[in-house]
Amino acid sequence: MGFTLNTAQVGAFLQAIRLLNDSGNTGEAQTLSSLLLERGELEAPMRQLVLQRVSQPTEAWRIIVEQHRQNEQPFHLLYTNGQNEDLAFTVRYAEIAFEEEKGEEL
Repeated sequence: MGFTLNTAQVGAFLQAIRLLNDSGNTGEAQTLSSLLLERGELEAPMRQLVLQRVSQPTEAWRIIVEQHRQNEQPFHLLYTNGQNEDLAFTVRYAEIAFEEEKGEEL
């Protein structure tokens, strides 16, 4: 038995999934993603968007970073910024901080 969701409701699911991943709760994020895809009666474009958003691999890197952070071990971070420049950092201290994103659309 499925359930029908509108665009705002799907957006709320995606935001919850992102927040769960960002806070290290990747198992719960995966559960919520599976529920949305298996039970949510989504139109094809919305289903494709959800699949794109939830299929981004975050679990492996998140676990590694969290292990280094908890063990207070330095690690290297490779990052591509908005200008498509590749940057490299050595992280010696890491703390997870959440910032509210304004105006993010589905």
